[in-house]
Amino acid sequence: MVETSVLPTKGAAYSSPPKTKRLWVEYPAQRKMNTRCLHALLIFCLLGGFAEAARQPQDPQSLSTNAPIERELPGGQTHTYRIALSAGQYALVQVEQRGADVWLTADGPDGKEFASVNLNSSGEGMEQLSIVADAAGEYTLKVIARNPKPAAVGRYAAKIGELRAATEQDRARVKAQSICYEAQKLGLEQKSESKRKALQLYEEALPLWQGLQDPWWESFLLLRLGRVHIDLAEFRQAKDFFSRALIARKELGDRRGEAAAQEGVCQALHYLGDTKGKAECVDALILIFH
Repeated sequence: MVETSVLPTKGAAYSSPPKTKRLWVEYPAQRKMNTRCLHALLIFCLLGGFAEAARQPQDPQSLSTNAPIERELPGGQTHTYRIALSAGQYALVQVEQRGADVWLTADGPDGKEFASVNLNSSGEGMEQLSIVADAAGEYTLKVIARNPKPAAVGRYAAKIGELRAATEQDRARVKAQSICYEAQKLGLEQKSESKRKALQLYEEALPLWQGLQDPWWESFLLLRLGRVHIDLAEFRQAKDFFSRALIARKELGDRRGEAAAQEGVCQALHYLGDTKGKAECVDALILIFH
């Protein structure tokens, strides 16, 4: 940019300041810089468009008994799958965690959620969710990353492990799963009445899972019972349930679950005023992490 002044000619009356004309003069180096900036802006816009397209929800894939669908799951994201079932069919959804710590939810053909499962929070191992189709239609599975940070990227593989006509045992499994689903929702409420109801439901479901010989669900309920008793300031009962969960998770080789149970025991001992017991409990907790 340069400025030029238009001066009055000789002999002309001078009654106002000279007018200045602004002329744009683009030098070769400046022209080259402007071209580069334009190219950089175009690339930025294109990449932004691609990233935005990647964030847009895609049509859900169909899940079947064929080869599992393996995908990468960044933190804070959800993958959705369709499962077509006939009335009376049983489907066992299996999601193998390969670095992605996930929880599973399921919606019926009416769009209402009826199940939520997160038994293994280590980012490894299998999460399983059972469906008995009361009505024919398309059911929806959601695989949700528990870690909200986008940089926390893991993988998983999802498939239908079993697909058949539902048996009485399958129906018992779905019944126990449904009871736990309702208990989890009630346990999140602040009212003590809701937490009492959650306790009743967990206690109702516990013998069902024991009868089905499912140690993951059984130990999960023991942990939940301990947690709800803590919320209700019933610390002696909480300690008993956490202690049972500790043994169960240790037998399963689940170090993170073992640590969660041990931490629950320590918390109960703290509220009970057992200083010596709490100190010993904390020492044991440190050993688990090491």
